[in-house]
Parts: sequence; structure tokens; C-alpha cells
Amino acid sequence: MAEKQLVYAVDDEENIRELYRCALSNAGFAAECFEGGESLFAALKSKIPDLILLDVMLDGADGYEILASLKENAKTRDIPVVMVSARGEEMSKVKGLDLGADDYIAKPFGILELIARVK
Repeated sequence: MAEKQLVYAVDDEENIRELYRCALSNAGFAAECFEGGESLFAALKSKIPDLILLDVMLDGADGYEILASLKENAKTRDIPVVMVSARGEEMSKVKGLDLGADDYIAKPFGILELIARVK
């Protein structure tokens, strides 16, 4: 049997992390969730995911700063990143895409949309 694709999700809200865990698991993905950039980067030292879901508004370093760090590092620059944010205005989306994000999902989002974009 093929190994499940691994998705890392970064969000400072526990209820959103739990939503990611349940939705991704039910869709056949392996999911690991992190509260912020520090725990994400610690995990990246041992395992590289197939995709990262990254919230924009986080405590500490925001999602844009984390994205920039991911794209500057040779080990992580090729990981697809989907930005997720309550900031759905066009300029926020463009900023994420300009920094190297592969997609942008505005909160609130539907589970079916989330899974479709992850696939």
C-alpha cells in the first residue's frame, strides 16, 4: 500500500488545527499540525511534507515571514505552500503568491474546497 501524502498545517487556533487533522485524515492524508513557525521549522529538520497549509495571521512570525524563510532554504523551497487566511482581500492574496505560495484559501472555507486544493 502506498504511503499517505503528508500535509503540515500551521494555525494558531486549536479548533482550526483539529479541523485540519480530521478533514485531511478522512480524505486519506497524513496530517501534522503546528501552532507556529518555531514548531514547524523544528519538524522540518526531520521530515519534509508533501504540502504545507500556512495561516497568514499567527502569533510571532506571520505566515508571510514563514513563507519567505521556507522559500529561501534549499531544503524547503520546493514544498508547495497554500496560504490560508481570514484576510481575503486581493492584496493579501497577491502578497502571498508573490512570495512563492502556490495557492491561497480565504477563511471561512468549506472542507470540500480545502481538500480539492490540497489534492
